[in-house]
Amino acid sequence: MAVMTQPEVVFPASDAWRRYVDSLTPEQRAAATAIASVTRVIAGAGTGKTRVLAARVAALVGSGAVPAAEIVVVTFTRKAAGELRRRLDALFPAETLRGLTVTTFHALGLQLLRTEGGRLGLSTRATVLDAVDARRMMKHVLEAGHLPATGRAVDDLSARIEAERSTLTTELYASATAGETSVRGLSVWRRLAGFGAAASDPYHRYHAALERDKVLDFGLLEHAGLALLATEPELCRSLRQQWRHWIVDEFQDVNTTQFRLLQLLVGRSGTLTVVGDDAQAIYGWRGARPDLLRQLEREYPDVETITLTTNFRSAPKIIEAANAVSRRTTALPRTLESVREELFPVLVLDTPSPAVEAQEIARRLAVWREQGVIASWRDVLILYRRHELAAAVEYALRTRGIPCRVLGGLTHFERPEVRALLGVLRLAINPRDGAALVPAMAVFATPPSTGTINTVISAANAAGVGVLEAARETVSAQLTSTPQRVRLTRAVEVLEAAMPRVQRHPATGLRWLLSESGLRNRCVDAVPDADPSLHPEMDARELAALVWRRQDRVEALDTVVAWADEIGGGPLKVLDACVERSMDDDTLPDDGRLDVVRCMSVHAAKGLEAPVVAVVGCNEQHFPARRRDLEALRADLTDPEELRLFYVAVTRAQVRLILTAARARSKPGTRSAPVSTPPSRFLSYLPDWAYMSVRV
Repeated sequence: MAVMTQPEVVFPASDAWRRYVDSLTPEQRAAATAIASVTRVIAGAGTGKTRVLAARVAALVGSGAVPAAEIVVVTFTRKAAGELRRRLDALFPAETLRGLTVTTFHALGLQLLRTEGGRLGLSTRATVLDAVDARRMMKHVLEAGHLPATGRAVDDLSARIEAERSTLTTELYASATAGETSVRGLSVWRRLAGFGAAASDPYHRYHAALERDKVLDFGLLEHAGLALLATEPELCRSLRQQWRHWIVDEFQDVNTTQFRLLQLLVGRSGTLTVVGDDAQAIYGWRGARPDLLRQLEREYPDVETITLTTNFRSAPKIIEAANAVSRRTTALPRTLESVREELFPVLVLDTPSPAVEAQEIARRLAVWREQGVIASWRDVLILYRRHELAAAVEYALRTRGIPCRVLGGLTHFERPEVRALLGVLRLAINPRDGAALVPAMAVFATPPSTGTINTVISAANAAGVGVLEAARETVSAQLTSTPQRVRLTRAVEVLEAAMPRVQRHPATGLRWLLSESGLRNRCVDAVPDADPSLHPEMDARELAALVWRRQDRVEALDTVVAWADEIGGGPLKVLDACVERSMDDDTLPDDGRLDVVRCMSVHAAKGLEAPVVAVVGCNEQHFPARRRDLEALRADLTDPEELRLFYVAVTRAQVRLILTAARARSKPGTRSAPVSTPPSRFLSYLPDWAYMSVRV
């Protein structure tokens, strides 16, 4: 089954951009050629958003009035940025696009840090913590303050940090727009870094730890950029003159700090085009503010709004289902219209159990492949709200001989072996980065205990020296436990020998470390024999899943080393690239060329599409998922973001869509005995003429 979207047309290079723009639909062309200073494009699912983004840049550059170097396109993922560049490269010679900036908000903040961070007293070589390391530091802060350090406590501290920073963002922006002095702005920046809180406050202690280790988290990248522009008006004016035209993709995912940063950079003389869809706003838990898309006219009363409603992706019945859902989720109403001809109804499967649910999906896929309905296994996506549902699906597919790949669970950058290598890179850049020592020690089969590592970090902080130096000079002599002293001494010797190698050539140094520590061999040896008779304590499904997961561990290590080779440069460049990838890489790289069924969470599927999509687990408490902050509310209250997530799942399908609901499931997050579970209320929103229900 071929992937069918709005076709890309190849034109002669001389007038490619003009004919590309002319090939758009009227509504797309209006968005690409709008002349308002601020333009809002409401781009429904499958309406050719990327095509419009490329055409918008093409119209500006091709007219000859706007040099490419004056244009900045902000996307939320590297994949989206790469696709946009690919389309533009087909329209213009490289020289014409020279200087065009296609970036993400985090990459933009990182660029400002690397070039201008010294103006704020920040090291331009400061390393950046990803989400996992930031949470680990929050946990340590709570433990050091003798406070509960549960996952919920870390969530609460993270939410407070987000709220405090949002407040300070407003103050910084107000200070900048009122023309107050840089001294005032710097004072706010110091408060942003935690100096306004009591010394015993976890909020202060967290930011003090960031300052001590000379590291920042993702959020501080953007706040640092905002503080820099607010406190350095000359720099802000210079950037406005350099970057006059801004185009922002997925605007429904923008948070307050990103929006204020954008406003300072656009100023009064620049132009701003935002493209988004509030019906696909699914990142509220990351601070996204979809209301900014809906309320843009409050900041810009003259904003021009253009709505794209022609859907080129999905069959009519799928679009009818999607429209029924979106009417309940969006404050910017629109009705999508499909241009496709297939009339297959949405298939709703009612099964007795998750095992039968998975088997029925696998059976239908096998039949469709045999009939030629499915041309390639990569034409199939299987989605779920909770990753715990993946095991049954994976087992059912593999037992039928259907190749598949489960993407998700632990993300690529959450894997302990990957974090170990990134920790080594961080130590090579910043020897005082105590938080990097914990993951770096995981390269060894028998690392020092957590208590020993924490003692090393405390000694390094007290003496103001690097953690490896502290371990060698101070702690080893103090350890009374011979095994701990031996482990620490060995680890320090290997890591110190690795540091100059990693600094000279990261990929070579990491390969040496993997060999010297034996980490890669341990990952290979950890893959168990798949013979069930050798593992009587495990059922076949659990054993198969374990084999497949542990094979991925080896691939994960090799991927980091391959990236280091591909990226080139020193460890800071490699680490920056890996940190940026961690923002939108939910899994190991998957370029879509493998002939496998892809199984993933709905969040991970954002931006993807496939001819055949199955959404598993459409049951109450599973999809919609039961959230902690909703437990005290009425049982019939639907979280709007969950409904938007369902809309995203439905609109991934091009030709055939399967929605499944087992009549009995275990409670979410447990292995309890299955209990009767009603189908998701979302299924009741589908119009009768759009779906067909089958009881198995």
